Order: sequence, then structure tokens, then C-alpha cells
Amino acid sequence: MGTQDRRNTRRTCCFSRSKGNRNRRDVAFPAFKKNKRWIIKALDRNTRRTVAWVVGGRDAATVRRLYCKLEHLNDCLFYTDDWDAFAKVLPPERHIIGKKYTIAIEQDNSNTRHHLG
Repeated sequence: MGTQDRRNTRRTCCFSRSKGNRNRRDVAFPAFKKNKRWIIKALDRNTRRTVAWVVGGRDAATVRRLYCKLEHLNDCLFYTDDWDAFAKVLPPERHIIGKKYTIAIEQDNSNTRHHLG
């Protein structure tokens, strides 16, 4: 770790689902939105880098696929918003719910939507 502060060595990940904002195309062509896909990401709060991500439906199976990519991180805490799929999959002793902890990932989602939209 070199010169990095060793007191904050516990890794933390933020989960969030990116859904994009409604715009006029959504209103004009609602029939094209039948097969929606969601991007769910895990972000390291210390480095603000994406650790893992999956694309899928808005369900626990998609969150489970993401969690499988992160199971090797034994000392990781999971900060999420209050979406029930996270509570179904993530271990409760490592799962912390609250919007104040997901600011970094929401900003990352906003940047993703901005650059891809």
C-alpha cells in the first residue's frame, strides 16, 4: 500500500442501479421500452473505480450475479439504497442501507448517462 493511510484498509463497495431519466423519446415511443435492462455497478468508495457491473432485469437474480463477482472480497461492506433486491441477496452483517452512502455511485451513474446519452 505504500504511503496510503493504513487505517482505512477495509474495502467498501457501493451498489446502485442506473435507470436513466425520462425524456421526450420515452413519451413518444413507449412501445420500444418493453425489454428494459438495468446496469447495476459496484464501486470502490476509496478509489471511486468500478469494481464490477452486470446488465439485467430489475430483480434479485441480477444482484446475485453481481454479488458472485464480489464474493472474494471478504472484508467488503456494501452500501446501497433501499431496494429490496439488495436486501434479499447481500449478507445483512455487511449490508448498510442509506442514500447518504450512495452519493459517489449516483454521481458515477449520472456521468455514465451523460456520456452515453
